[in-house]
Amino acid sequence: MPDWKEEITQQLAGLKLSATREAEIVEEVAQHIDDRYRELLAGGATEAEARRIALEEISAENLLAKGLDTVEHQVAHDPVVLGACRR
Repeated sequence: MPDWKEEITQQLAGLKLSATREAEIVEEVAQHIDDRYRELLAGGATEAEARRIALEEISAENLLAKGLDTVEHQVAHDPVVLGACRR
């Protein structure tokens, strides 16, 4: 089974996340990529094809980094308070 963590860490490099937050994200995204990889294999893809497709899905135009940058900045600037009314 491929180790996805290096590729994910490279995608996150420009976000300047804390080490703890980055590790959490890497673990979760690695699990999602691994699930997708297994799904592709079950669908008949070769190991090389499944790896390429799974990585493309997170790396297209740095999609992962851009999406996480948006989420991380929103969380830092606009915290969500459960039970609070939005105006």
